[in-house]
Amino acid sequence: MVRYPSLLIRASIALALLFAGVIVWRYVFAVDLIDPIGTPVGGDFMAFYAAGGFAADGQPLAAYDDAAMRARLAGLIAADDDPFFPWFYPPAMFALLEPLARLPYGAAFGLWTACGVIAGGATAVALGGWRGAAILFAAPVTAVSIMHGQTGLLTAAALVGALALLDKRPLLAGLIAGLVTLKPHYAVLFPLAALVAARPTALIGYAASAGALALAGLATAGVDGYLRWLERTGEATAMLEVGFPVEKLASVYVALARIGVPEPVAMAVHGLAAFAGAGAALVLLRRAGLTAPALAAVAVAATLISPYAWDYDLVIWAMAAVLLARWCAANGVHRRVWIVLAALAMAPAALGPTGLIGVPLGPLAAAGFLALCWRLGAPDLRPAPAPATV
Repeated sequence: MVRYPSLLIRASIALALLFAGVIVWRYVFAVDLIDPIGTPVGGDFMAFYAAGGFAADGQPLAAYDDAAMRARLAGLIAADDDPFFPWFYPPAMFALLEPLARLPYGAAFGLWTACGVIAGGATAVALGGWRGAAILFAAPVTAVSIMHGQTGLLTAAALVGALALLDKRPLLAGLIAGLVTLKPHYAVLFPLAALVAARPTALIGYAASAGALALAGLATAGVDGYLRWLERTGEATAMLEVGFPVEKLASVYVALARIGVPEPVAMAVHGLAAFAGAGAALVLLRRAGLTAPALAAVAVAATLISPYAWDYDLVIWAMAAVLLARWCAANGVHRRVWIVLAALAMAPAALGPTGLIGVPLGPLAAAGFLALCWRLGAPDLRPAPAPATV
């Protein structure tokens, strides 16, 4: 019997409605695309819209030019400040954004938001019913992703949804997971998980969709687009060093750099931590099979790989919590487990406040999430876990 704690569901519904109200208030009462608190509607979506505009103009490589991007952003919305969002996405993203850029900004943002909410909500319902959707939209990081106009919901839906489909429908899982290569640092673990789980058809689907996106990027930006994108990945560290809000990043590298560890050392330790997290998740997958705790561990470990995992990307954690909550409800876990799971799902909301005082919450929370997955999923710790289903 599937039984969720009633307090958890009531609190989730209340928080989801609260965040929905805030989002509606900000956008319904916006004037000239400036919301009541003085920030541009869509936030980071301005960069997606501008990049799509460059592609529509036949100049996609201009998106990787900071001066050109800054000039285009300045002309989008009459904000008091000088909005600037550097562009780090691969050229395949241009093919998806170009049609949006042909719409008025407000309509494009509305459509973008609707796609994310529908994809995320549908995935959460598939994983955990309406209660799963309540848990997802109760996570503060989900509201952050929506208000910033970011890709968090889309990425989480594709990654966690694909992992949940890996057992019964591996080809479809691979096709969906290939979409995550639009943010390639989060797509790395899926093919390894497919190999460990002995689902070779998932690799075929993954290669097909990722290859199709790559070809779309070549058609739009050419080989030079990919070369410029690779150059940009090497410039990210320098941009963080000149004042980007590192307190919103959740990685071992940022945590160490924040307390003064030299950059090469911080990056090396980050690499070791990412390898350890990925290894732990894949070992659990090997031992426990395609169960919810193992799949949730793979999803969380994927966020440890990039040194630049922003708070809005941690919707992946919220979606992993939805997957794990369904398993916990079916297996009747102790209430302490529910408390820990709820705290981990909410943890990204504390990145900013704790980061400002130097507490490296992100890596600690990720380690806690992986430890919980191991505690629930390892066969020698809890026998016969229920399989993840969609």
